[in-house]
Amino acid sequence: TISFSEAASRYSTDGESKHNGGLIVNPFNGSTRFEMDELGQYDQNVAFAINKLKVGQYTKPMPFTTSEGKQAYRILYLKTNIQAHQANLKDDYQRIQSGATSK
Repeated sequence: TISFSEAASRYSTDGESKHNGGLIVNPFNGSTRFEMDELGQYDQNVAFAINKLKVGQYTKPMPFTTSEGKQAYRILYLKTNIQAHQANLKDDYQRIQSGATSK
């Protein structure tokens, strides 16, 4: 009866995503969006599981090892799926900003 974001904020023990509404931050660009190749570099199991989902669907709880080496479980949720497109300011502002800042 509550949203995924609210559930993550209330019940998650993951410090990285708990205060971000359950969203994973892309370590390659600092945004919460991933391209599939970036997702594969981040975690192959996540990429494989997400690839099977439709927008709005969840995975079953999946075991994983945290960055601290602890065993844990996570549930993944596909919030949006943006098809490949030419970059534009409306959809890709964070990515363009990050690229400009790094240059």
